[in-house]
Amino acid sequence: MKKSNLFIGIGAGLLVGAAIGFYFATTDDEKKKIVHDLDQAVDKAKKSIKKAVNNGLDDIDYAAERINRKAENAYEKIKSSL
Repeated sequence: MKKSNLFIGIGAGLLVGAAIGFYFATTDDEKKKIVHDLDQAVDKAKKSIKKAVNNGLDDIDYAAERINRKAENAYEKIKSSL
C-alpha cells in the first residue's frame, strides 16, 4: 500500500513537472491554446458527470416508484385479507 502511494505520488509529480515545463517552453499563443483546450476538456467532463448523475437519479426514482407500488399492493392485499 505504501509503495503504491509512493508510485502514485511520483507519477503525479512527474506529470505536474512535465506540464509546467511544457507550459513555460511554449509561446503565448500556444499557452492560450493549451488553456482553451483544457477548459473545453473540463467542460466536457463536467457535462458527462452531470449526465451520469442525472441518469443515476432517474434510475433511483424509477426504482423507488416500483418499490412503493409493490409495497402499496402488498399492503392492500394484507388489509383486504384481515
